[in-house]
Amino acid sequence: MELKTNSLIRFTENYKEFSKRIEKQKIIYYETKFTGLLLGYNSLQNIIKIFNRKEASDYNIFDILNIKGAETKTHTPFLCNLLNPEGTHG
Repeated sequence: MELKTNSLIRFTENYKEFSKRIEKQKIIYYETKFTGLLLGYNSLQNIIKIFNRKEASDYNIFDILNIKGAETKTHTPFLCNLLNPEGTHG
């Protein structure tokens, strides 16, 4: 009986060690995969950032002047007046 108990204890310990090794291997595998994915994502983000800076797609003068949302009250009447040959600008 003692032999069976010792064998069962050894089996359980070996299984625990085996499980730990498998978990470590899984972690290394997924870490490698996600590291590559993250590097690709960061590279893509840098390309988008350069493109947006070059194209100035996020540039908004009204945001800079802190009047974003008020452009219909500010620049629209100004442009209408400026483009009107009968405007006050003479």
